[in-house]
Amino acid sequence: MLRSIITVHALAVSVQPMLAGQFLSGNFDMVEVHGVVALLVTLLALTQILFAVLLWRPGRGPLWPVGASLLVFLAEGLQTGVGYARLLSLHVPLGVAIFGIMLLLLVWVWRPRLGVPPKAGTGSTPTTSAATR
Repeated sequence: MLRSIITVHALAVSVQPMLAGQFLSGNFDMVEVHGVVALLVTLLALTQILFAVLLWRPGRGPLWPVGASLLVFLAEGLQTGVGYARLLSLHVPLGVAIFGIMLLLLVWVWRPRLGVPPKAGTGSTPTTSAATR
């Protein structure tokens, strides 16, 4: 579930600069859509925290995704506030930072797990049969 929510969250975060660009290009209706997606992004961040806790606590996964998810949630809350305040000198770089963190989380959640032995028949070392020796 964490993989799914991080993927959707990262996609929603990725849409935001495109919507802002449309607004800056003169499509003024896009600023409202940008605000609605900001609300969606915040709700996704809350859900991501929940799933990160479920991975950590009962799932015995690492704790750091909980902290990273909480950091993203707080940054997105600040991002929404400075966006509505039209503080673009903070809004734009904070958006870039949020995008970067979400990209790192997305790569982490989809990468093969290190330290987990491969399943039988899919080993990373080639096997040599008696016939090929």
